[in-house]
Amino acid sequence: WSIDWFIKQPIVFNVDDFCIEHSRCTEDLYKLKMACPDFKATLFTIPNKVNARLLEMVADKRDWLELAVHGVNHDPLDEMNHIKAADLAKFLKGLDYSVYVRGFKPPGWYLNREVIKACNEAGLWVAMHKRDVGMAPECQHGYYTVEERMPAWHGHTSDVCGNWIRKLLPTLLTQWKPSQQFAFVGEAVLVDQK
Repeated sequence: WSIDWFIKQPIVFNVDDFCIEHSRCTEDLYKLKMACPDFKATLFTIPNKVNARLLEMVADKRDWLELAVHGVNHDPLDEMNHIKAADLAKFLKGLDYSVYVRGFKPPGWYLNREVIKACNEAGLWVAMHKRDVGMAPECQHGYYTVEERMPAWHGHTSDVCGNWIRKLLPTLLTQWKPSQQFAFVGEAVLVDQK
């Protein structure tokens, strides 16, 4: 491990809250793709806030955009604290995985064992906050957390946490060389080796 090695690693670029209301972020992502030809991004998508038209719009960009599941409604923010594992598993099993990758990130990072149980049953990996990494061995299909092993950029489709892609776009466009490599979250998932 060295700083030089770390800098040469692909950047895991991901954005939360993709939905109809915040779909204009694809314009910003396209600008990043034009600046860095190998650009890729994972869009954590709110399934009950998208429609067929939006999903079709993203379908022709699948070589550089990956859609992963981000809650059910994302309302309330802590919705994962109020849903039963069986109900969440049923919902997740009903999604179209020709559209979504088999990955899940809870809104607001509200992760608990019920969510992990549902994701296991539905065959999904779990994106988790580093404070929850103690539950990682329970994720049967792998887990992702922003770690020191790969550089990452995490943002939002709207101005909610100070990391709004639109606001930060001028900096992002000059932050990396055109030759920078990127990776989907799905490519950075770790599976516990028991």
